[in-house]
Amino acid sequence: MGPPISSGRTAGPPLRHCDIIHPHKKYPIISLFLFPDSKTRPMKTKLSLLLCFLIFSATVPAQNSSYFSKGVIHIVPSSHQDIAWMDSPENCKMQRDTMMIAPAIALMKGNPDYTFSVEQVLNLEEYLSLHPDQKPLLEKLTREGKFEWGGTYIQPYENMYSGEALIRQTYFGRKYLHEIFPGCDSRIYWNPDVPSRSIQMPQILKKSGIDYMSVSRMSEGFYNWQSPDGTGILTYSPGHYTNMVNLLFINNMQSTRDINEVYKLLKTKFDVLAKYYKLHNIPPHICFILSTDAIKPVDMNDFIINWNKNIAGKFNMPVMKYSTIETFMSEIGKGKLKLEPTIGERPNVWFYKTGPSHHQTLEAGRDAWRMLTEAEEFSSFNSILQNSVNPDITGRLWAAWKEAIYPDHGWGGQRGAITDSTFFSKFLFARGEAAGIRSTSLTSIMAKIGFKNTGYPVVVYNTLSWSRTDVVKASFNAMGKSYVYNKTDLNFKLVDDQGNEVPKQSISLPSDKPEPAEGYNFIFVARDVPAMGYRTYYLVPKDAKDIDNSIPKGFLETSDYKIVLGKGGIRSIFDKQLKKELLNTDKFLGAELFTMHSEGLGAGEFTAIQQPDMQGFARLSDTEANWNCIEAGKIRSVWETSQAFSHCTARLRVILYSDIKQIDVETDLLGWDGTIYREFRLAFPLNLKNGKVVYEGTMAAVEVGKDEPKGAAGFSYPGVDYNQPYNLVRPREIQNWFAGYDSTGIVMISSDVMGFDYVDPTTNPVSYPVLQPVLLASRRSCHGLGNWFLDPGDHHFRFSITSAKGDWKSAYHAGSAGNQPLLAVCGERIASANGLPESHSFLQVNQKNVIVSTFKKTDTENSYTLRLYEMEGKDTEVTVSFPFKINKAWKTDMIEENPVEIPVTNNSMVLRIGHNAIETYKITINP
Repeated sequence: MGPPISSGRTAGPPLRHCDIIHPHKKYPIISLFLFPDSKTRPMKTKLSLLLCFLIFSATVPAQNSSYFSKGVIHIVPSSHQDIAWMDSPENCKMQRDTMMIAPAIALMKGNPDYTFSVEQVLNLEEYLSLHPDQKPLLEKLTREGKFEWGGTYIQPYENMYSGEALIRQTYFGRKYLHEIFPGCDSRIYWNPDVPSRSIQMPQILKKSGIDYMSVSRMSEGFYNWQSPDGTGILTYSPGHYTNMVNLLFINNMQSTRDINEVYKLLKTKFDVLAKYYKLHNIPPHICFILSTDAIKPVDMNDFIINWNKNIAGKFNMPVMKYSTIETFMSEIGKGKLKLEPTIGERPNVWFYKTGPSHHQTLEAGRDAWRMLTEAEEFSSFNSILQNSVNPDITGRLWAAWKEAIYPDHGWGGQRGAITDSTFFSKFLFARGEAAGIRSTSLTSIMAKIGFKNTGYPVVVYNTLSWSRTDVVKASFNAMGKSYVYNKTDLNFKLVDDQGNEVPKQSISLPSDKPEPAEGYNFIFVARDVPAMGYRTYYLVPKDAKDIDNSIPKGFLETSDYKIVLGKGGIRSIFDKQLKKELLNTDKFLGAELFTMHSEGLGAGEFTAIQQPDMQGFARLSDTEANWNCIEAGKIRSVWETSQAFSHCTARLRVILYSDIKQIDVETDLLGWDGTIYREFRLAFPLNLKNGKVVYEGTMAAVEVGKDEPKGAAGFSYPGVDYNQPYNLVRPREIQNWFAGYDSTGIVMISSDVMGFDYVDPTTNPVSYPVLQPVLLASRRSCHGLGNWFLDPGDHHFRFSITSAKGDWKSAYHAGSAGNQPLLAVCGERIASANGLPESHSFLQVNQKNVIVSTFKKTDTENSYTLRLYEMEGKDTEVTVSFPFKINKAWKTDMIEENPVEIPVTNNSMVLRIGHNAIETYKITINP
């Protein structure tokens, strides 16, 4: 059991980004003034910012503000728009119509200089759906540079989405803009609210034709934010997206400050900025974003005229003009900037907003993103085989992707239950469409196989880009066929495509999944299933010599592992190949469930993740949790314990396989009652010395303490200073896996939840890594009228454990495969000498570190798109081969534009992919 446990840890000393000026470090009184954002309170306190500038004006030694005398202040009217937050999604859509875009159009009609920046293309799509007759006018205003549209569909939680889903943001953003407004463009990405950044976002944006990034909630200044491949994007932060509104306006934005007062405040600000600009060789252009939550378009015309006439020329100050972020950033980009690269992932400070507090919703979303890529890949292969494209399938995939990337960062809020339900329904629709299209495509491909055996075919599909040996579940409809006695395998045996018998085991489906009528459900190990292809097996009748009267017994030892179960968890996992104990169970057992008090908000004006504490702490090992073997056979043994637990019933299963190096852990929280401020985690305490922790981020591995930017995000506005170093932010968001390793090997855990921690959060924390998937957390929206995030009901979780010599590079394929299982389709007896081979690959990549992200029908042409990414940080020459006739191939940007032809030889492409690069190609094919 270990020693008594209580609450957590403190962060180390604060660090700051080396490129940013922090005047409050020298004048700390500034940070004493709290300046709450509207996401904490409905009204903003504006006096605090004025006091800060006045104090600063009286104490800061003058710099040479004349640096900006020939510069420009870019006035950028905008309005920060979550999809909802201020109201329900539908009500906010209507408010954006009447209170944002329509007033902006009216101001543009009255003032030819007026501009307005809209953060996301979704808002354009919404407006056109309500006013299709306004399309020519909006196109004209966009072409003239009066309207700016952000280059993504919405403003996402970047680390929540899969890599391919994140890329689709630019498809439904910048690419959509190209299609509806030919000749118009967007080169700016807006995402000012979320204190997070995906490790590959700069590369995704840059290779989608987006050159600039507008962010917030970090120190004011410019950043050369880079992905690990070296692709950088010029990034600007104003500190906080509301700062300039609160400097320039008073009386709840009913009027601007006196222009002389503004001059004094800005002179002080420019004195400070001049030193920073000179140090980094930045052109004398300054940006004033006039935005706050759901603000109406701001008319600054009289103020700008007054400033330019009475202040700029007389006092050696820059002129003001209406502008856009893209215009401002393009001026900045003309300089020979001296900015140190900012490289790596900014972990999400709002971690608890999505996965842990919306488990069922994110489960549907994560399923949808994976299944959509599988559906478009195999529907594309099927189209090539048929030499025709089904426009219905193409249209359904397009619509499903749009729904799958709709949820933004504005979960909760006023009428948040409606918003959260809307997001859930979007994910459910996308998952349902993906499952249906995938099933149709796999069945259609199966009908084209030349089956040599007269048995019932079982075709096993591999959706990943490497050959796999793995367990697969199959369901055979026995109705009208040979009688299957009591759902045992008495009457059938399984053979491969060479006629060799393959061991199988009858199973029952989980209680949350209904069994098909007359269904015969079984598992087996499918070996060497080709990459992005299939292998055929057959169910054939048994005869007398096939009868096996042995009675299966549950086992806890295989050729790979020996495990020992303890009360409420796993006491030991011994790896026979590594000759090493994998767990350190002095304090926690392996896969032990525990719960803590978890008071906090999903998002808000806090600067470090609100950690759980020990109030109401409980752990499964403190209960009378005993184990039973509930399933035993040739393939696996399943051990289960079930126990009344804190506010639910906990059920834990440990599954050991006889012939593959894998242990599965399944955890169910049944009847969770939605008690507020509770959190559930599993513990995997690792036996590591000087262990390192790594996880799968967006199309890249992220090692804790190595792959974050240096320092901290820094000062945002008075009272909000993100001074916790990036490398100490935890828990973390993941894609498919997390792991710990040292010089003796790695323990890799595939996870179906999106977040994990790695530091013991309890009393007397241990020094070794304790990997902890965060299962559930019942917190609430930070909106004053917002909803609780309780997620009551039954919840099911699954994890797969494996281990190997070396670091994460030796095991990440297994980590990814855990969430993309082999797929079995059972068919009828259709023996045929003609057709596709019984084992076949539709696409082969000859380097294991190069991963296929998707293979899809190109959006607007009769061709196909292939996207690859390099995972291990190595420049690689890779050959991609097809069993089809390739006519031509091109390298394109991320959104399938700007093609450059590349050579094709023998239906193969030899490609050079840089380390950590994401590359997109287009090909035309004859079957």
